[in-house]
Amino acid sequence: MGYRVVIIDDEAWTRDTIKRIGNWQEYGFQMVGEAADGVSGIECIKQLKPHLIITDMKMPGIDGAELLQLLSQQNIKAKVIVISGYYDYNYTRQALNSHVMDYLLKPIKEDEFNRLIKRCSDELDREMLMEEQNEISLVGIADTSWLTKYIEARDDTRKCLEGLSKKGVRCALDKMKALLEQQKDDRAKLKLVINMNYDLHKIVEETVIAKYSAAVDRSLAVELPFTIRESGSQEEFIRHYTAIADKIIDEVNLQRQRKNKIDILAIKQFVDNNFSGNISLEELAKTNFVTKEYLSSAFKKELGITFSDYLTGVRMEKAKELIVEYGLPIQAVSDMTGYLDIAHFYKTFKKYFGTSPGKMR
Repeated sequence: MGYRVVIIDDEAWTRDTIKRIGNWQEYGFQMVGEAADGVSGIECIKQLKPHLIITDMKMPGIDGAELLQLLSQQNIKAKVIVISGYYDYNYTRQALNSHVMDYLLKPIKEDEFNRLIKRCSDELDREMLMEEQNEISLVGIADTSWLTKYIEARDDTRKCLEGLSKKGVRCALDKMKALLEQQKDDRAKLKLVINMNYDLHKIVEETVIAKYSAAVDRSLAVELPFTIRESGSQEEFIRHYTAIADKIIDEVNLQRQRKNKIDILAIKQFVDNNFSGNISLEELAKTNFVTKEYLSSAFKKELGITFSDYLTGVRMEKAKELIVEYGLPIQAVSDMTGYLDIAHFYKTFKKYFGTSPGKMR
């Protein structure tokens, strides 16, 4: 049967695009329903109980923000992907607060979309395995007070690793060690180590994959797993993850130090290939481990044009091509060249070419 998918979007062409570009069968998904507004979308979710929900934000009736709130209130555990042509901060914040898998902008890029649904599939596979084997639950092993302190230490570990704080990671892991030492029963302690090991392994994997995969040596995948043993595991596994965290932090910091000359031509190529997306100087600087000011200066020095002007030029030339040679609707051209506000698109186009898109056609 596979994992069930429901699409909610008021634009038929968007729903058709999603169905067409997704490698659904390959990743174990089956399309079971689609809706053109939030009200019918909620009913589809109630009746079909999907594992994955793909929704727009701007819809008639119940919009995407309200739909996400309802999912949260009703404790619906489905994975959610938000797709919208309106890059609005409030919507983005709502999506993030509702723990969606990701927020994608139209026009949807096929490769990016399929990477995301594969990630959804992988997470669903892991959750299914955990449910079947009744794994990864500390309930019944420790009391509520212990669990509260453990969750705090675990979350601190994640935050400090993401923030590249060795001191913070060590402090959080020391709290875990102290919590383990409170447990005197060896069998219960072994169960706690098994579950804590799972959590730490997941934290490291997610942190490295999400933020620092380019900077961390691939050999980490071999070093990361920790082998549980009946005795002595708690001491060893805390040391193990301390060493892993230290290595990640050292490698990322070293990579940053080496980035004293960035590849401006590679960044130019990235802009040429991804101009329709939400490209920003700040995000590119972060990706290349440099400040926004440094990247701006280096870009202007090497290419003789500011980053903003270059990006605008690439988008405008593409817009002209789509309007004149392909005859596409101006609203569609605006979306396809990264302008989600059509008034902004018109203003930029007229300033760049000295004429409006309609007159250019």
